[in-house]
Amino acid sequence: IQLDVFDDAVWALTFCDGDSGYVTVYRIDPGTNTSRMVAVVSHEDREIAAQAMTVVDGTPWLAAFDIEIEGDVPPPGWLVRIDADNGVFEELAELGRWPRGVAYANGYLWVTDCADATVTQVDPNTGAVVGDPTLIGTPAPEEIEEAEEFSCPAEIVVHGDTLWVCTLVDGAVVPIELGG
Repeated sequence: IQLDVFDDAVWALTFCDGDSGYVTVYRIDPGTNTSRMVAVVSHEDREIAAQAMTVVDGTPWLAAFDIEIEGDVPPPGWLVRIDADNGVFEELAELGRWPRGVAYANGYLWVTDCADATVTQVDPNTGAVVGDPTLIGTPAPEEIEEAEEFSCPAEIVVHGDTLWVCTLVDGAVVPIELGG
């Protein structure tokens, strides 16, 4: 489960069980301890997973990717925007091979990609990638299953005008200054 807080609610992202190929987003009212399912995010012809969510102005954003890989090279992951009122979701910007973390700062979404070792800036109004991704560590080879070791940017949080990115393999915490 991934959690985020916005306004007067706690938002929860639950992962699929590995066989179902979908993820679910809930909005929890901490005052009454009641929850409402906001959306089930799935795709007709592929099994998906999402390991990261952030909520911006009441809109949940997920970093999603395919569970099943045809051959050894995974397809691109993508950013998903959910309408919290009706549960409709929209797949936006394609992002690397394994989007793993997402945060909001200075008017932009920032997405880590574990396989490509990058942090990508996305305009939430258009879904467009802004500029070139920032390299953090060492990308995995194209055939990830053959990777012996690579640096994997995963979690991302914001403090002031700095993004803080944690890598999975070596446990490094890397600051990225946003410049106000």
